[in-house]
Amino acid sequence: MAETSEYWQKLAWDGISMRLPGNWQPAVIQKSYLLFEQEGEAVFAVKWQRRHGSFSPDRILKNLQDSFPQPAAMIQWQPEKELAEIVRQYSITGFQYQDKDKSFLGLLLFCPHCRRVTIFQHYTRDLKCRRLLCHILQTFSDHTPGEEQDWSIFDIRAQLPAKAELKTYEFLAGKYTISFSLGDANIELYRFKPAAAILKNKSLLEFGSHLAGKAACVDFTPVKEAHWEYTATGLDRLPVMLGRQPSWIWLYLKVSNEKNAILAVRGSGRRSMDRKRMQYIADNFTLR
Repeated sequence: MAETSEYWQKLAWDGISMRLPGNWQPAVIQKSYLLFEQEGEAVFAVKWQRRHGSFSPDRILKNLQDSFPQPAAMIQWQPEKELAEIVRQYSITGFQYQDKDKSFLGLLLFCPHCRRVTIFQHYTRDLKCRRLLCHILQTFSDHTPGEEQDWSIFDIRAQLPAKAELKTYEFLAGKYTISFSLGDANIELYRFKPAAAILKNKSLLEFGSHLAGKAACVDFTPVKEAHWEYTATGLDRLPVMLGRQPSWIWLYLKVSNEKNAILAVRGSGRRSMDRKRMQYIADNFTLR
């Protein structure tokens, strides 16, 4: 497998980020666990969580071993100097597992600053081959460096405020949806595909209307982009006060003819609309 950067994809999900080989595809996506496959076989997994008590790698690895369906020996190995130097800011423990069905190399990282534990499992027949893990760790981060946080999965890329909390997500063949909460606001990211088929018998304005709700179109460029807004006034304020509907809705759709896809960002909330923030999120929601 080539190891030059153009063959690698960026992964950024709920606070962690790294680069992985481009032919690894997400097969299982959970809030704090990801499993990747290559040609239909498991090849890499990563799991993370924050520790609120004492950190014991032996206890964590024992719990991991007990979770396997078949008993097998798990042994620790001392990471080479080159690998340990890459992640010198972490406590690092190497381990490996092998039974008659599978084998993998593993790494357990603990960050003493954010107290996040990350477990890497690289499924491989050659338990002595650790070069790939070195390449992955060179790009690994479990910290959000500023006030913005990257999100990158499949072919979509986004940047949201670091305080945005992941709520729900769904990745279907023609529709991706990721939902966040940010203060009292809800933010949804959508990717629809193929755009050519979706817009064959309807306009972008007609297609977006099912997401717009009460919002009215305020800007529209055919086969390119559309923008809706709604702010509750008058009698519409009553159901807002009763918590039955949002006081504002913001929706933006844009078409990527090159990628044959439609991207949409929808925001809603009970307080004032932050148009600048919503437009920033829409501008930074792109396709790989």
